[in-house]
Formats: sequence, structure tokens, C-alpha cells
Amino acid sequence: MKTLLAIVALSLLVCTAPAGTIKLPKSKPLATITFPAGWKATPEEDNFEAESADEEIYLYAEVIDSDSVEAALKESVAYLEKEKVMMKADTKKESKGEVNGIPVVDVSFDGTDKDGPCKISLTFLVLSKEKCISMFYWASEEGEKKHAEELKQIFNSIKRAE
Repeated sequence: MKTLLAIVALSLLVCTAPAGTIKLPKSKPLATITFPAGWKATPEEDNFEAESADEEIYLYAEVIDSDSVEAALKESVAYLEKEKVMMKADTKKESKGEVNGIPVVDVSFDGTDKDGPCKISLTFLVLSKEKCISMFYWASEEGEKKHAEELKQIFNSIKRAE
């Protein structure tokens, strides 16, 4: 659950927006996520990327069909591998929980990237029988510690859209 709170635990498409509330998806929101001042967020229709101001934390989230969780997990792992982020399989931790009434499953790992040790988290938020949010982040160990309170705020801000 610690990792879950540390989670919410994304780089650079067309227009990067300052902190604020992101709706997923944009046109027919199922959920909202709010970022603290200083974070850069790049929303698209069904996904977004966000980074801490110091670029120590990268977060990506997208709305997926509930029956696509396995494919989303594979895509996330493939993306991390492309970015030369390696997960240490023997550090795998799984947890289940809930945030604002939304069931959550989190799988986290220690790993390494081009800059050294890092933390990796793959999270699924179950919005309905049909839709989930697939979210992953990776952060330097220092970045995760430095931004722990912000990560907690982001995680606690996730809500079903009204």
C-alpha cells in the first residue's frame, strides 16, 4: 500500500500544460486527476503524460478497456525497455487497495535506468466492468523521496468524473 500511495506515480507532445486537473478521456470524462503546481502535463484524448518540474518523475496514464489490461501491461513494459529502464523481477511487490471508491491494483519494482537506481510502478484503476485507467510511473530514488508528498496528493486526487 505504501507504493500505492507513493504511486501516482508522465514527455513531450504538442502542448504541455501547467499543473491542473486532467480529465480522462477529455471528451467524455470517466475520471479526473489533479497535479500540483510545477508539474507539466500533456493531455491527449484518452491519455496523458506528466513530469515533475525537475523531471525526476515521469507518469503516463490512459483509459483502456477492462479486457485489455494484459496488453496494457505488456505495452508499459515494452516502453520502459525501449527507454532502457530495467526492472528487477525479484523486487516485485503487488498490492490492492482503493482510492476515492475506485479499486486499485499496483505492481511495483526497483530498477535501473541510464541515471542509476529507480522506482517503477504499474497501476490499474478499475472504473467499471468495461473501463480502467492504466497508469505507470518511473522515478529516480531521490525523486520519489523528494516528491513523495506530491505523489500522495496526485494519487488522492483521482476521482470518478461527475
